[in-house]
Amino acid sequence: MRFSSAVQHLADDVVRALSGADHAFSLSDHIGHGAHRTAGLAAVWVLGADALAPFVVNRLPFTSADGEVLLTAARLFGDRPGDRETPLHGLRRWALDQASFLVGGPRLPLSDRPGALAAHEGGRDWPVWSARMAELAFLVLPRLPNPLHAQVATGRLDLARGLTQAILRQDWFTAARLARWLAAVPPLPGLNLDSALERVQLWDGHDAHARLHLAVARVLLREGER
Repeated sequence: MRFSSAVQHLADDVVRALSGADHAFSLSDHIGHGAHRTAGLAAVWVLGADALAPFVVNRLPFTSADGEVLLTAARLFGDRPGDRETPLHGLRRWALDQASFLVGGPRLPLSDRPGALAAHEGGRDWPVWSARMAELAFLVLPRLPNPLHAQVATGRLDLARGLTQAILRQDWFTAARLARWLAAVPPLPGLNLDSALERVQLWDGHDAHARLHLAVARVLLREGER
């Protein structure tokens, strides 16, 4: 199985679990043998904390076999030259470690919390900042500690600008990731986030990774209504 296909397959199953279409979910069930196993482990590492979203959101039991999948993926793909110096990789490892700890899984190697990212300055830098936040959408999960939540809450107008720009450019994947952030912060007056989610779903519903971001956003919106 090709790595890209494995990522799409795992993302599809995460979406089904989050949407309620299939509450049964296990990482260990997604890992086959031989080349399929390597691709499956790579998919877990690529999705990172999102691969654990069904356990976090639906509170499904996280087994020792699931934990072994995480540790194996970390050994195979986590310790690569240059990763330690890359803030994005550091945040991905940190988020996956936090999600694993949250569901009772193992602590992962190389999961030191990275240093603070550049503060939001607003104004003319909003395109750069919103693009950076789109890359960090994996930090947004219910119950997961989020080191950027306060920063994003104060900059949600600029995120909304980024979302609007992404929709106008038909950059649906970026739009899905920014919508996920906006679902996690206090509502912005005048922004119909539900409508934005529906539009992105309509035009980019074939991409499982984009659907995953939309599914998490909808979970966050539901929890915000409670």
